[in-house]
Amino acid sequence: METPLVLFLMAWSFWGVVAARWTQAGASLALLVLARADGMLWALVMLGLGVSRSSRATAKSLRTMAVVLLPWLVFQLAYFGSLIPQSIAAKSAFRPMDHSFGTYLRWFMPAFGAPQEPGWGAAPLWILVGLVLLAIRSALASSERRPLLAVAIYLPLYFVAMWLGHAPRTFPWYLVPPAWCSLLLAGVGLGALYESLARRRVLAGAIAIALLITLSTGAIVRGTHLASFHRDVQRNEDGLLRAVGVWVDQHASPNASVAMEAIGYQGTYAHRRVIDLAGLVSPDVVRIRQSARSNAAGFHAILDELHPDYLVLRSYEVDRNRLFGGGPTFETQDQADRFFATYEEAARFEAPLPALWGPLSFVTVYRRRM
Repeated sequence: METPLVLFLMAWSFWGVVAARWTQAGASLALLVLARADGMLWALVMLGLGVSRSSRATAKSLRTMAVVLLPWLVFQLAYFGSLIPQSIAAKSAFRPMDHSFGTYLRWFMPAFGAPQEPGWGAAPLWILVGLVLLAIRSALASSERRPLLAVAIYLPLYFVAMWLGHAPRTFPWYLVPPAWCSLLLAGVGLGALYESLARRRVLAGAIAIALLITLSTGAIVRGTHLASFHRDVQRNEDGLLRAVGVWVDQHASPNASVAMEAIGYQGTYAHRRVIDLAGLVSPDVVRIRQSARSNAAGFHAILDELHPDYLVLRSYEVDRNRLFGGGPTFETQDQADRFFATYEEAARFEAPLPALWGPLSFVTVYRRRM
């Protein structure tokens, strides 16, 4: 999605500050904030780095950021009624479930190469952490490398922001920015290790080769697994979410509205007005959820107030009475009775590879009764 662009803008802005290209730094930071809301944290870190180098020049970056951001901020205020990014407002409207420190720490560790499975695969984690620490030590000792401290500071700040902000842990792309930072620092740490052993070239070469072989082997093994995994994911995306959107396009009237949470494939191929149950593109949904006492109350208030003609849910949300956002779908019998009196099941879909997604592999489309 937007993740490669985010990494490019992070790298561009870091280079802009280090190379004293202040206009480019400001423009890239503004574009980063527009690309993803959590880019604001990187922007703050980079502006702090800029102030440490030249406070007057950093003001030029801020002016450039303002020029780039202003048109969007005006539109956002007019359309969404708030300067808070809609993605943050939408996700904060869901009632949190488990947001303990330990849970988030386990979720965050793959950004340093931690494997999802136990065993010898943990070696890259300890190697990467060690190399990151070497990079920090090198940055403290060298004025030329000191800007790297900003990258190091960003890592714990990002973790704390995700934890305190109750960021959804179901989206692995949230870990890509800190993973890029850890790899950048690890590369510098590997160079620092080689430099420290420069007088013992044989030993330095042997250690460097051993580390590279270990990391490369881990990358090849994981890369091969991920290539196969994402091929299977694409089969499910096309065979389930795209299929749902095409079905809606073929069966719903042109003026019908469709409420759904997975608005990407489904919304694109449905070619109908979408009511986003997550609220990312539907401000009314966020307003309703924020005033509701629970996720279930918010869900039924959305149906009562916005009257979607079609409703796309994960099958378990009704079958097992469990909302995707957490909590029951029906808190009372009255809610269940009103739902089934208003909507009837129109179609069910199953992903080509249900073992890959588990309960998320089954989707049900409901149609509003006449």
